[in-house]
Amino acid sequence: MKTEEMAIFLDRIGTMLQKGYSLYEAIELYGILENEKIRKCTNEMLVLLKQGEPLYIVLKYFHFPNMILALLYFSEKHGNMAFSLIESGRMLTEKTKNTNAVKRQLKYPLFLLTFLLIVLMIVTKQLLPQFQHLFQSLNYEAPKNLQLMLVGIKTLPYLFVSCFIVILIVYMVFKVNKQRMKLEIFFKFPIISKYLRRFTTQFFSLHLSCLLASGISLKDCFSIFSKQQYVLFIANETERINKRLKNGEKIEDAIISSNFFEKELAKVISHGQANSKLPEDLLQYSNLLQEDLQKAMNKGISLLQPLAFLIIGFVICSLFVTVILPVFQMVQAI
Repeated sequence: MKTEEMAIFLDRIGTMLQKGYSLYEAIELYGILENEKIRKCTNEMLVLLKQGEPLYIVLKYFHFPNMILALLYFSEKHGNMAFSLIESGRMLTEKTKNTNAVKRQLKYPLFLLTFLLIVLMIVTKQLLPQFQHLFQSLNYEAPKNLQLMLVGIKTLPYLFVSCFIVILIVYMVFKVNKQRMKLEIFFKFPIISKYLRRFTTQFFSLHLSCLLASGISLKDCFSIFSKQQYVLFIANETERINKRLKNGEKIEDAIISSNFFEKELAKVISHGQANSKLPEDLLQYSNLLQEDLQKAMNKGISLLQPLAFLIIGFVICSLFVTVILPVFQMVQAI
């Protein structure tokens, strides 16, 4: 299934569960109403469900994201499967919308960048050698600032290619490494860590709220988080917090000592415990973080295109100056 298809599947199955359908009935009906490709997937899901596999295991065979599998794993514990399915669908829908928005913003700049690289190659291979030959034939020594500019223009194409290779290597390294290692690296960058910490806190708060609302104790909630293997950094961090709780430390202090969660989370937990409304406070906090993250994402996407155009404009101006400046320099020298 494509990401869009996964989002629709999760949302519609969750909606049908809210209307009283069993999980098996909902998936069966969804398959009947969809195309042959989806129907084949749902039939395989039904076979696995008949064999007693939980939904999060079933969807793992169809390559659903680990974050979604974690949500459904928690739903097996707190019992609110419909909510988790709809929330999972919303997450994937937002992911698809953001990805498409980024593609739209970068589509034209990437086209211009490709064209610019071609122009740079022509300039470095054809035009600049002619200028150098002309300088030599006239026994004219270009000023140092012009020489530096010419060297810079020559190296630009190689710089672009090198950046692309580095990005590709970094992506491949992150692809094969464990999730915790990925996050530990990302948390070293201030801007990235700010939003990543908000995301992990939102995820944790939402599902801790659901688990507590179902009557599970706080201690058992941390045990459930640490046993799931789909979001490893959450499992590792909650296991560390759980050990500190067993040693008699307050949960607020254990949360504050964590680099993965916002410090506000400790205050929210303290307030919720004092007012006997911890599940409600955590849910409210999760919703606020979700809104903040979406606003930040929208703002970041809106800045992509102007930033790309600014970089391209700077390179174009540099090219223009590099071509025109030698002419003026020689005219002045004559």
